[in-house]
Amino acid sequence: MIDIKKAIEEFTNYTHSFDMSHYKIKYKHDHSLSTMKKAKQIAKSLSLSEEDIAIAELVGLLHDLGRFYQIEKYQAWVDAETESHGDLGIEYLFEQGNIKRYIETRKYDDIIKAAIENHNVLTISDDLKERELLHAKIIRDADKLDIFYQRSINATSDFNNECHRHQYIRDEIFEEALADKPLVIKPGMNNVELSIALYCFIPDLYFPFTRRETLEKDYLKQILEVSKPFINERVYEQTKILVDKANDKLRELIKMDEKTHKGEY
Repeated sequence: MIDIKKAIEEFTNYTHSFDMSHYKIKYKHDHSLSTMKKAKQIAKSLSLSEEDIAIAELVGLLHDLGRFYQIEKYQAWVDAETESHGDLGIEYLFEQGNIKRYIETRKYDDIIKAAIENHNVLTISDDLKERELLHAKIIRDADKLDIFYQRSINATSDFNNECHRHQYIRDEIFEEALADKPLVIKPGMNNVELSIALYCFIPDLYFPFTRRETLEKDYLKQILEVSKPFINERVYEQTKILVDKANDKLRELIKMDEKTHKGEY
């Protein structure tokens, strides 16, 4: 049995060992708890067993544990310029043996490890077992869904800053963002280039619940409007093109979901 309340208590103890006054630490603390809830919603939308719903919740809670050490060490959270926060989380949980603090049984270790390892990579590993693949997809969707939510309400300085008015999206980055695939994060990308990556998440969403929630809550337009005071007109117009394209893709995918009447994985 998975004791989510106990896991949350341990999560709180661990995260509060870092500087909670640092906005990146506080943001990732809140994001983790919120992602846990969204993972549960997705799992329920798939009519999964209570056991798998609990696993999804736990993975949602633990998926970004590597972020806290990453932020403390580098004062940054771009994996391409530091190191993979997924790998840091795996090191903390499994190599250092801390997973036992969050869950007593070792029955689900392979599922939890596979999901966390694959939550922040460009493409999921092709050698996962069926249940590992399911939970990797759930956490990837839940993570993105909460990023949409947090960015729509949260004007943190990395996302929205006066200096961003002087930054532009390079032509090659914009062209890549227009493709129907996730944007590859590269070293040297400026903040406005990094920020458009989330508009490229849509083709990588797996489940009908995630797609519907993203469109119905109008997250992408909200994110654009939150950032509008901090970007120049050219970047705003480019980003608006990406938002419209992403929402059109969502509508297309939702129509396909409605025809099949199921959320296969």
